[in-house]
Amino acid sequence: MKKDHLRDYATATFRYYAKIGKTSEQVKEDIGNMLMEAREERIINTGGTGSPTEHAIMEKERVINELKAEIDDLEAVEKTLELLKRRFDYGTIKAIEIVYFTDPNKPLEKNDLSSRVVKAAAEIPCGEATVYRMLSKARRVFAEERGLRSNWEKTEEKASI
Repeated sequence: MKKDHLRDYATATFRYYAKIGKTSEQVKEDIGNMLMEAREERIINTGGTGSPTEHAIMEKERVINELKAEIDDLEAVEKTLELLKRRFDYGTIKAIEIVYFTDPNKPLEKNDLSSRVVKAAAEIPCGEATVYRMLSKARRVFAEERGLRSNWEKTEEKASI
């Protein structure tokens, strides 16, 4: 079996998505609200005048650009889940929820994921190997949606052409 180069990154991203519990749009909106409140607080405290809206919009865009990778990760997870739903691949979605979305605030310990795979196999029901294949498929879809190179052999073939 070949090494899955994206496994750790995709796993961490699915867990991050579950940890924050918000969509990418909600995160962007929260950033905007936070910046607007901070701008209004500065105006009140300094007695300044002027419209905080334009500055808040520019500041929101700056912060969103700084957080672009995190937002792109969230969007890729959302697209992955939506694509799996459109394909009626509810077994894979359930596997993601059980294995990756369980206790996202707790650091992973040794054998956490494998014990969750056993639990997913019992709940779905299917074999453990099937759960691992489902998770692998979800990671490949995530990588494609995120724009990551997930198949090194094909990339090397294209580069040599």
